[in-house]
Amino acid sequence: MDALEKVAAGRPEFGRPSAFADHIDESKWVSFTTTLHDPTFLRIVRDFTGNVPGEGGLITFPDSNWLASIVIPHQPHFIGQPDDVSVFWATACLSTSPGTSSRSRCRPAPAARF
Repeated sequence: MDALEKVAAGRPEFGRPSAFADHIDESKWVSFTTTLHDPTFLRIVRDFTGNVPGEGGLITFPDSNWLASIVIPHQPHFIGQPDDVSVFWATACLSTSPGTSSRSRCRPAPAARF
């Protein structure tokens, strides 16, 4: 029994860890950050959704094959972040599916690329 199963044992409020642990391929997802050097994307999102960076919530793209979502924090997000740089966080809940446009799967980049 792993640690999560021990914590959940006898506590229904913690759910059933085996629903995920026994189905890793069906339950894995990818989380990533994106760095932008052009404000166009953030302007498009703001104009389309009305979400000002740092004030809106999670934005999900339901027609995305990856079931992608983004969160745009207040900019600058990091101490020392240059004025011409923006960042946002994203997830792909169905990362093993082919992408809507690229047809590739959403996989983490090899560590060497960072």
